[in-house]
Amino acid sequence: MKNKQGMTSFAQWGVEGKVMGSTEGDTQARFQLLWRGREDSLPLGVRAAAVHVDRVSGLRVAVLRVPGPLCSATVVVPTEPECGDTRGLPHCLEHLVFLGTRDEPRGFLDTFAVRCLTPGTNAFTAEDHTEYTVTGAGAAGVCRLLPHFLRHVFAPELTLEGLLTEVHHYDHAHGASAGVVFSEIAGRENS
Repeated sequence: MKNKQGMTSFAQWGVEGKVMGSTEGDTQARFQLLWRGREDSLPLGVRAAAVHVDRVSGLRVAVLRVPGPLCSATVVVPTEPECGDTRGLPHCLEHLVFLGTRDEPRGFLDTFAVRCLTPGTNAFTAEDHTEYTVTGAGAAGVCRLLPHFLRHVFAPELTLEGLLTEVHHYDHAHGASAGVVFSEIAGRENS
C-alpha cells in the first residue's frame, strides 16, 4: 500500500508506531520501498519480503513475514576489519551497548524486555559486522521494545565504569585480571 508520496506503508506488515525523532505524520514518508519479493521467489517458509530505505539516514530495513509465533528484529552494524591496535574494539562495544543510555540506566533494557515478553536480547560480533537481536513471542512486544533497543544500539552511554566492569579490570582481591569480555576471550583461548 502506497501513500500520496508513493512511499510504502508499514501497516500492511502489522507494524505500527513511529520512527525515533520523527513526527506523527512523516514516519511513512521517510521510508521508500527498494525491493519486494514474491512468495514464489523467496526461500522456503518466507511468505513475503521487502526492503525499505530511510530517506534521511540511509538506514535500510528488511521486513520478512514468516510463519510461527516468534517475532525478531536484527540490527546489523558493519565494522572495519580489525588491524593494528584496534583489535577487539567491536566486540568490546557489543558488550557496552547493553549497559544503558543517557536516559535508561543499566538493567533497564532487560527488565523492560521481560515486561514486553521479549527476553531474547543478544548480540555477537563477526569479523566484518556486529548483530544485535531481539526476539519475542509476537510482534506486539517486539514493537514495544524496539525504540528502547534501538536507542541502546545507536546511542549507548559509554562510561569508564562500564568499560572496567564489562571489558577488563584488575581484581586486587584475587590478584587476577577480570571483566566479562576478558573472561569470555580467555575462556575461548583456554579451551
